Amino acid sequence: MDISTGWILLGLVVWGLGSVFVFALLSMARDQDRAARHEERQIVPYSDVTITHISN
Repeated sequence: MDISTGWILLGLVVWGLGSVFVFALLSMARDQDRAARHEERQIVPYSDVTITHISN
């Protein structure tokens, strides 16, 4: 394995870890947004907030 193959593999590993990190942040943001919508609905019952459903 030469040096350029090592750099390519390192780049792929870093890219993969970065992607996992970004998707984890997106998932946490989605969960927090959904919780905030439910809280707003409890505080202001006639608010026009759309409550989304979790699709499994």
